[in-house]
Amino acid sequence: MRVRCVYNRRRDVTEPQCRQYAAVQADELELQLVYTVYGQLSLVDGGCLMYLIEPRYRGSPLRPSWYPASLFEVYDSSIPSSWVFAVHAAGTVHASPVAVWGYPELATSQAHYAGLIEREEDSLQLFRARKLEIDHEAG
Repeated sequence: MRVRCVYNRRRDVTEPQCRQYAAVQADELELQLVYTVYGQLSLVDGGCLMYLIEPRYRGSPLRPSWYPASLFEVYDSSIPSSWVFAVHAAGTVHASPVAVWGYPELATSQAHYAGLIEREEDSLQLFRARKLEIDHEAG
């Protein structure tokens, strides 16, 4: 799945429940640039849809981060064949359950999901491996 960035400011997030998850200004998101989505999540209680994207800054990849979907428009709706779906119980990262679509470890392992948010090296290494597979499949 690929999305085009059409906004990069909190004020442009259309869902009030998603605004808290958007930076005031996400300078790392380049307007009109197309990004690959490596996972999706929806807060079950809040209805906020978010995309896992690895933005680039000055040509170098940054760490993967979650961004509200309303900052983007769908460019290619194809879903990677490896994606799975799961619901994570409420925990330390979110106070409500989270529905997750993505590569298997992202969707089924709360430890990996939390590790990405906490920037743990083993989770980042696994993300990079799955990113290569997803990018290869997308061509």
